[in-house]
Amino acid sequence: MELENLPQMTIYQELEVFLTDAMRFVESLMMPGWRLYQVLILFALIMISYGMHHLSGRWLQAWVRSRDGWKTWQLRIIVPIRQRLGLVWFSALGWVIWGAMQSATWPSRSYLIGLAATLATA
Repeated sequence: MELENLPQMTIYQELEVFLTDAMRFVESLMMPGWRLYQVLILFALIMISYGMHHLSGRWLQAWVRSRDGWKTWQLRIIVPIRQRLGLVWFSALGWVIWGAMQSATWPSRSYLIGLAATLATA
């Protein structure tokens, strides 16, 4: 075995472990359980936050257009806020759902929701 191939072999091994774990996760979703329920809750949360993004984005745009005398820099600040409203809604609702599930069920039954909310908040 040459030393040049050693790092490539570890990369291939790591890739194999990652793909094996991914397949186990997908297989675990085939059986009803809390992992499947968390994934379904996350999909519903994505759809709700997407809808709220469009509704609140329209409201924000109408509100900004109704204001007169705003400077250009103030209007430019609103644009990225409007673009990220979906992520803001997802983070806020994700933390609310995570908190409700933490108080109502075992902590392990809301792990994926907490992980998604943490990643969205970061």
